[in-house]
Amino acid sequence: MLAMTGEEKSAQVNGAGLEDCFPGTIESIQGKAVCDDEAASSEQEAARFLFNVEREETNDIQYYAYQLNAEGLGGGTYEIQNSDIVAFDSGGIQVHDGVEIIQQADQDVVDGESDEAYSGYIKVQGNVRSFDAEILLTGDNFFGDEEITLTLTNVYEVSENKFQTIPLTETSGEAELTADCILPLPSAGEVQRVEATSACELDGTPSKKDAVFKFEVSFDPAGTEAQLYGYSFEALGDWSESGYRLQEIVFPDDVTLRPTSKTAGEIVVPAGMETFEVDVVVKSNQVLTGEEALALTISNDSSEATGATSLKDADCAPTIGEVDQVTGVAACEREGLTNKQKATFSFDVVVQPGDLPQIYEYSFVLSGFQAGTSGDQVEITGIEVANSDGVEFLKQPGREGQLQVDAGVESFRVDVSVTSKGAITGEEALELSLANELSSASGTASLADHECKQSAVLEAVDGLGYCSDSDDGNTDLRFFYRASFDPGLPTLYGYELGIDNLSLTADYTINDLEFTDLQGDAVDVEIQRESSGAGTILVGEDVSDVVVSVEANATGEITGQEALTLSIGEPQEGGGVEDGTGLTASVGFGDVLDICDPLGPQVTSIKAQVDCSPDDDENVLVSRFIYDVNLIADNAGPKTYEYSFVPSGFEEDRADYSVTVIPSEDYSSKDLQSGALQGEIRVAEGVDNFKLELDIQAGENLVETESLSLTLADERSSVEATASLATSDCIEQVPDSHLYLLMNNSTSMLSPEPSTSQTSAPTMLEAQNRIAFYSFEQAAAKAGYGFRNINDDSFESFGETSRNAILSNSSQSLARTLQDYELVDDPYDGKKAGNLTVHLITYGYVVDYRREDFRSTNLLAGATPGGEGLNLAQRILLTSTPNKIYGNSIENNPNWESYDLPEPTEDDYFPRNWKELGVNASNLYSGTEMLGAFTGLTHLLREKRRSNDIQADESVGITVATDGRPERRPWWDNRGDEGTGVPIPLPDSLGGDEITAAGLLYNNDGSFRYNLDNDGIAQWPKMQGKLNKQLNRLARQLNDPSEQFEVDVIGLGEEDVIGGGADDVVNFPAIYENLFNEQTFDDSKNTWTYNVVEDLPDFFD
Repeated sequence: MLAMTGEEKSAQVNGAGLEDCFPGTIESIQGKAVCDDEAASSEQEAARFLFNVEREETNDIQYYAYQLNAEGLGGGTYEIQNSDIVAFDSGGIQVHDGVEIIQQADQDVVDGESDEAYSGYIKVQGNVRSFDAEILLTGDNFFGDEEITLTLTNVYEVSENKFQTIPLTETSGEAELTADCILPLPSAGEVQRVEATSACELDGTPSKKDAVFKFEVSFDPAGTEAQLYGYSFEALGDWSESGYRLQEIVFPDDVTLRPTSKTAGEIVVPAGMETFEVDVVVKSNQVLTGEEALALTISNDSSEATGATSLKDADCAPTIGEVDQVTGVAACEREGLTNKQKATFSFDVVVQPGDLPQIYEYSFVLSGFQAGTSGDQVEITGIEVANSDGVEFLKQPGREGQLQVDAGVESFRVDVSVTSKGAITGEEALELSLANELSSASGTASLADHECKQSAVLEAVDGLGYCSDSDDGNTDLRFFYRASFDPGLPTLYGYELGIDNLSLTADYTINDLEFTDLQGDAVDVEIQRESSGAGTILVGEDVSDVVVSVEANATGEITGQEALTLSIGEPQEGGGVEDGTGLTASVGFGDVLDICDPLGPQVTSIKAQVDCSPDDDENVLVSRFIYDVNLIADNAGPKTYEYSFVPSGFEEDRADYSVTVIPSEDYSSKDLQSGALQGEIRVAEGVDNFKLELDIQAGENLVETESLSLTLADERSSVEATASLATSDCIEQVPDSHLYLLMNNSTSMLSPEPSTSQTSAPTMLEAQNRIAFYSFEQAAAKAGYGFRNINDDSFESFGETSRNAILSNSSQSLARTLQDYELVDDPYDGKKAGNLTVHLITYGYVVDYRREDFRSTNLLAGATPGGEGLNLAQRILLTSTPNKIYGNSIENNPNWESYDLPEPTEDDYFPRNWKELGVNASNLYSGTEMLGAFTGLTHLLREKRRSNDIQADESVGITVATDGRPERRPWWDNRGDEGTGVPIPLPDSLGGDEITAAGLLYNNDGSFRYNLDNDGIAQWPKMQGKLNKQLNRLARQLNDPSEQFEVDVIGLGEEDVIGGGADDVVNFPAIYENLFNEQTFDDSKNTWTYNVVEDLPDFFD
């Protein structure tokens, strides 16, 4: 107005339009207050003051000043316990961090007599439409007239964290307490439940009289003050007769124990405690039988609860270790050739680890040893445990005794040293047996079966030359030889010297032998025996190259054509070389040395290798060819050598490759730097080792056929070595994949299945086939495989197309289609396919096993077109069942005799009139030997883990399909627990166990009972424990078992199937739920993925 008229007048703002001038203006603040008994204590009352704030949304962040004023706080000192703000958008959706307090007062005590306000600043996000603020206040006494006022005012920032208020926007709201808050009355606690959670015999304790019981005690309500309860223990079961002693009772530290006797007393439970555990260690007067039980009762005036358990129901008994396997892995003459009477035997021991240290009895049995002059055969001179710190012998080890294996130890090695009284012939053997109360195993190590190759092996003897010096009829001669060994343990050799072309007018004298390494330094070779040009030498451990020098003297006229021969071989007892053994070298005429130094500068060896990705693990186009060169150094100055490279397997056009020489201070070569394949290389003075490295980059991927040979030579030497990509895995390999298929081929698999109702084969067998092939595709894809059509050479990766093919093609048509396909390495992923192994366990009236191995290196070697695809159809797709193959007869069925099954009876041919009825199915091939299938799977998993060939990045898949409950015909089963079950053995490849019972029987309603075997043992829960233990142990060897290890189980058939009677309905969902989730697989503590497939897709032809 002043600018327009020049007159000074007052300006007014319409309050109804504040939001237009000040975005985010507060519209309203509503408050209320309530007493909070839960937040109150026995000494202080509590109240909550609540505010709801409504505001306009804005485009950006807004700041506000807040102020809290209290009135009516006349009951003493009040304290703010906590405050909270929750923001919401216009839709009522919470806005996280929508309101943030950026400055607040330090005080947390509100004084009713003070005029001070509790104030600060908040920052509100633009999309916040409203927010709730809550303040919890405690105090000595709330009368019911306390009030807190919340005031909010828009502010703007004048500088960093400095704000200016806009008074016109100030808005307030009151939260008034209208009720008198009172202190809550103390509530008495009541014991709700005493639950015995476990009872365990303490295995591994010498007395077999110790046990531990655990109880969990719960209270509801929990007392608001400390509560006094009584406790008492009562012995049940066998302890009521034999007697016991409570050796230790462990309550939590904050529960006070006041015993009044050895089995009873009082406890003081802190206020608010809802649950605690009690551990009780019990000492029995007699050896525990498993029938002992203990009860705990907790009580007060208003409540009482009791819990009890017995040892036979224990669910926490420690796992007792069992020895699985003892394998003789090595047997050798310990000292090489230095002592014909000493040997060592090694055994690898694999155990199922226990939860406590386990004691095993061991014994050794020796065989094949010759007796000495005293009649004794052999003495065990040493027993050592290798590869484990958790195994020790309890006494001085000998031919028998005890050893202790700590908890968690899975394997170890035992090395046994023996001394024979007679000469060792190579037929000697040693057997080690290990046993505890649950298991036993033995293994044999034999000198006839094992070659340790620990002796130093003579590989070559070469003549290097000689030099001579004559003076007045005396000639001094010096002959030089090189003996090369494959290094090993100290080894005794014999040697012999001989002279050819002697002069009849001269006398010859041969002096001592001397030994040095190639650099002229001392070497660990000693003469043991010497006489007239023959003797024995001891070649020390790890000795590889030896220069042998022999000094001789001739008096008189020599011919000049004399030659001295050196032979080295197996030693004779008095010195010399055994006939027919050893190597010989001769030095004579023509071998004269200009300089009497056979060890002049020269190349001694070159080792070649390839580094596939020297700079970048993802760059597979570059390979580094490395040549590690050993020399006899030239200490007089630089030494020049001729080099020559010969490439093989590379493209002819050298322009397709880029070659880089890695610089080195040890040598220089203009020829090499220019890219010449031949030329000179100058090695620096004093260098006795250097690496010549070349990086070769191809325009396209190297195909692993390329090699590059280097020859390095001078006047004294010429050595060649080849670096080859064929010996180096320079293409990244996809991790291996393992698939275990458990497929049911019983007669009942020909029954209807809803998912295949629209196919030409509407059976459970058909559904199982498609499931199996889908599982195979997943495993093959993880290993880097796909299919190739042999007709047009086109490649198809596994994916949506192949899955659709499975959905819309029958097993028979899949089998026919596969004849036109081959399984091949995916050519587009830039990697080599890993190994794919399929383990197929089929189970019906018997359990069978097949294994298929697919390797990318030999996948199609020798295969006819489509051979791999046909093989898949034959091996994986179960297009038939035994009754369709053999009819209702055992004729031409090799399994019946190989499994030693009983002769069929009329019951087996039920229905008896099957011929007249024209049916193709009787009881002959009925049965679901599921216990055997899972036992075989456990064996395969255990063997896989023991073999130590599972890598951390590999994948494992297990697919189980079944048409119902585990079952065998009653007249083969041990239904009456009388030991009459027909023993049906598993194949040796699955462990060879004899199965005598179904193991688990189900009623139609889904209830079950364990079916004991002929020995009266419930094998199913034992199998479950062993199976899940192997699953968990195998999973621990993988990087991420949740992604790499998957178990899928599928229950086929109608949900409710009518049985033999009109009302005989089989509740298969209940059976499957218990069978899979309760009785077989335990995913409560697993890290592998477990899926129960309940709904299959609809399959079509």
